[in-house]
Amino acid sequence: MVDEKPRPKILGIGYPKFAINEWEGLAEKYDIHYFVPRERKQVISEVKRLCDEQGPFDAAYVLFNTAAYSPFHPDMLSPLFDKPGHCGLFAQGGAGESTYSAAHPPFISHQLDYVELPLI
Repeated sequence: MVDEKPRPKILGIGYPKFAINEWEGLAEKYDIHYFVPRERKQVISEVKRLCDEQGPFDAAYVLFNTAAYSPFHPDMLSPLFDKPGHCGLFAQGGAGESTYSAAHPPFISHQLDYVELPLI
């Protein structure tokens, strides 16, 4: 019997409209639990539900067009970071820091050069 290591988990806020092949490539290596965001209350409840039912997550992402549900304050994202084994990477496709709360500085970083790194 082969003892398989569980695949790393990613929580996704959104399904990609572009880079579909790249997203599907990730889905072959990682368990991606995603939902399509509509409005803020739905996003808050889905992040909490997925973290409670499927977490902890190794990484999370949010795609573009976030105006209907931003800003990304602790009420939305804290379920990703509050428990042991918390999310180690949070990536988003938008620009600017105004959508993130200063109460959780690990929620944002800017990198000018793209570097591909393994999640684990």
